[in-house]
Amino acid sequence: MSGFRPSPKTQDYAKDPFFDGKGPPSFTCTYKEIKQYFGRRLSSSYAFNAVAATTAAGSLAITGQGPVPGCGAEPEDATGLMRICPAIVNCNTGTEKGDDFTRHLKLYKAVLGVAADERLYAVFDKKTVDAINALIKS
Repeated sequence: MSGFRPSPKTQDYAKDPFFDGKGPPSFTCTYKEIKQYFGRRLSSSYAFNAVAATTAAGSLAITGQGPVPGCGAEPEDATGLMRICPAIVNCNTGTEKGDDFTRHLKLYKAVLGVAADERLYAVFDKKTVDAINALIKS
């Protein structure tokens, strides 16, 4: 991968060792390094950390759900629960609203094997958390 240019809206690249804090980056990397980068992004999420903390303590095993980095959600009228919209429309009214965040989830699923629930949130269980932590450390 070379010639990568981040969106001006997101400058997170400067915060990760993957990019060495030099910007704007142009780089060459391996597929493993790309997977590790996305793994580090996931490992900073609240849902990932909740599962990691409880399973590390060994006291109980939980499954957590949360959006992948870069996503936004909105409440469903019927349930009041947050949901990531499956298209570039408002989940409740069907009107255009902006980004289609499902492409973010598809990327995390393809690169790291992260599953999604019915609200299109990433599902973090012990197996997923352990696999991502092992990838980051490898």
